[in-house]
Amino acid sequence: MKLKNYSLLTIAISFLMVLTAAFASAEKAVIDSGYCGADGDNLSWVLYDDGELVISGEGQMADAYSADYGNIFNENELIKSVVIEDGVTSIGTEAFMLCRGLEEVSLPETVSSIGRGAFSYTALTNVILPDKITAIEAYTFRYCEKLENIEFSKSIITIGQCAFEGCSSLSKIELPDG
Repeated sequence: MKLKNYSLLTIAISFLMVLTAAFASAEKAVIDSGYCGADGDNLSWVLYDDGELVISGEGQMADAYSADYGNIFNENELIKSVVIEDGVTSIGTEAFMLCRGLEEVSLPETVSSIGRGAFSYTALTNVILPDKITAIEAYTFRYCEKLENIEFSKSIITIGQCAFEGCSSLSKIELPDG
């Protein structure tokens, strides 16, 4: 009987160790971090080992190739998803251009503008635009060949040239009244 209880205890402890190891390995590790704000350090970013990029802070994002930051995200193959947190008001020009692994983006209601070519040549499939966005700049989603659905804000007024050029999977676009 004692041997049987000892075996059950050993199995239980082993199971807990495996479970603990699984949870420990599920935690994300930071690959890199820095700043990407148009006003210096007003926005910060963290890139995790699972490909998630989180941008937080207050204000506008710098454009790609800006003098302060250079080419931060542009052409980064590690980025799979982007989470922009409340407080960020703009996405910089060409910010995520050629991030060919980028499949998801989450934009808060505080974002009011997306720069020219910001998401061009990515693998986005679905985009929901916040209500504050009134214009989609030229080339914003150019050659997002996997883009199937885009939900426009109720405030959209202008769509720039070639904004959806080469979006071969885009099957339906619904524009708000006006």
